[in-house]
Amino acid sequence: MATVEAGVWGRVTGGSAVTALIVTRMFDVDAPEGTTLPFVVSRRTDTIRQQAFGSEPGNATARLELDMVANTPEGARALAKAVRDRLHRWQNVGGAPDIDDVFLDNEEFDGNTKDRRFTVTHDYLVFYREDSD
Repeated sequence: MATVEAGVWGRVTGGSAVTALIVTRMFDVDAPEGTTLPFVVSRRTDTIRQQAFGSEPGNATARLELDMVANTPEGARALAKAVRDRLHRWQNVGGAPDIDDVFLDNEEFDGNTKDRRFTVTHDYLVFYREDSD
């Protein structure tokens, strides 16, 4: 059974615009020290389950945080746009995992000029059927 994270990773890295920038540098939770820029880090920050009286409907919403990290502000923004173009409003209804919808809930920019690491962070809400996760 495919996880929500696996589905999102497959969707993001399946796009030529993203892979042209990061090749295969997409990591869970944190990137290894010394990873070549640019790269993407993904982490699930929470999951909310739909509640119903007397039943478990199986609908859940996961919040995934994706960090797009590059050595220039323009590079971080270009990578963020490529990821957003692949992920925002994506649906995989009936697939594995069964994702009803994905949308970008928040976007933030952080620049660390000392280390030459610039990050765009996206918070995505992923609505899915939990029995497919």
